[in-house]
Amino acid sequence: MSKRSNKKDNSGPPLLSMTGFGKARVEKKGFWVEVEIKSVNHRFFDCSFKLPRTYAEFENELRAQVVEIVERGRVEVYASRGGTASVEEGAVVFNKQAFESLMRIYDQVLPKRGKLSADIQARVALDILSRREVLSIEEEVPHAEGEHKLVQEAFAQALAALTRMRLSEGEKLGVDIKQRIDHLSQIRLQVAELVRDAPATLRVKLLARVQKLAVEVGIDDSRLASEALYLADRVDITEELVRLGSHLTQFEQTLQVPPNGRKLEFVLQEIGREMNTIGSKVQDAAAQSLVVEAKSEIEKIREQIQNVV
Repeated sequence: MSKRSNKKDNSGPPLLSMTGFGKARVEKKGFWVEVEIKSVNHRFFDCSFKLPRTYAEFENELRAQVVEIVERGRVEVYASRGGTASVEEGAVVFNKQAFESLMRIYDQVLPKRGKLSADIQARVALDILSRREVLSIEEEVPHAEGEHKLVQEAFAQALAALTRMRLSEGEKLGVDIKQRIDHLSQIRLQVAELVRDAPATLRVKLLARVQKLAVEVGIDDSRLASEALYLADRVDITEELVRLGSHLTQFEQTLQVPPNGRKLEFVLQEIGREMNTIGSKVQDAAAQSLVVEAKSEIEKIREQIQNVV
């Protein structure tokens, strides 16, 4: 069996991985905004946001920026805020104006039915306070002046970090895939060398058997010779090897022009199809072993390009 070279080839632009992570935190006068962006492989583009309620109005603007950077993959964006400039969740908000308005209505209506006891007056006050428009627990306060700028700054930094990681991961993928494609090219040449004389050798053997069988059985030797030649041609893999070489060249060329994940998947499928045909035709044991090795490499490449944009 052949051995794959460990020599790295960094030629050509790097691939872009769908996997990445970026995080950034921006602080100003005791207040901070933190943004995390995570991306994983996915057949199409999918983006979800988990933002503080007060940042909901920024989502469409932030999503548009993601679309400009990410072509394919599942992206998740998380944002949080805090610090001395923000009011903590759970703060009680009292609407004094609403309370006094409702109390005046009670004062106008209830005395007509007699003087109220202190106990009833307390119950009236509690009833008014139970109304959401009078007394509520604030989950989050509206964003402070200037928070939009902080959100944009943190988001831009996190998005840049995400892109750097995706490029770094893509470069590693490109090196590994290129090595495996080179290995497949080596296997192709080795198989071609092993089976170079296979059709002619098989043709000679079959013709010898045909002649012997024709004498023993009395069958028309021209008919048997024709069948023997047909069988010998069926083990000829010249066309498959030529197409395989073409597909391997096309794959390497496609690697140089990202984004290219979908096209790489298609070309690799054609490479696998030619290798399967070769495996079904070759009779040589060493060649069969090389075909198995090649199929293993193809599967590893398939796994890798599933993460390529």
